[in-house]
Amino acid sequence: MDWAFSCRKGLTLAAILVFGPASLSGCSDLQTRYQSISTSPNAPLYTYLIIHGMARGALMSGQIQPKDLTDLIALDHKAQSAVMRALQTHIQKHDMKPGQADTDADTALSAFLAYVSR
Repeated sequence: MDWAFSCRKGLTLAAILVFGPASLSGCSDLQTRYQSISTSPNAPLYTYLIIHGMARGALMSGQIQPKDLTDLIALDHKAQSAVMRALQTHIQKHDMKPGQADTDADTALSAFLAYVSR
């Protein structure tokens, strides 16, 4: 049994050494191929709606206590405002490129998500 185990281990190591670099080069090829795909300017809105639903579920299930409600509402409001600013910036500029408003929205959404998922 020890011989069979060491033989399988040797074959596994050989397969990794032979096929490993090929699989890694495929990953880097995919990465360069999809770098040009931009995210939708509505992505922060979709993210906000998902996190908002998670917060609602956490509150209903008791994961978030009523004493934490003030903090939750403040983070929700901050995230909602940041997302709305990002959307309004895209609409006003007729520009789909990410900017500072998107970065601010990502920061607010990250804080909101971290609080909900703690």
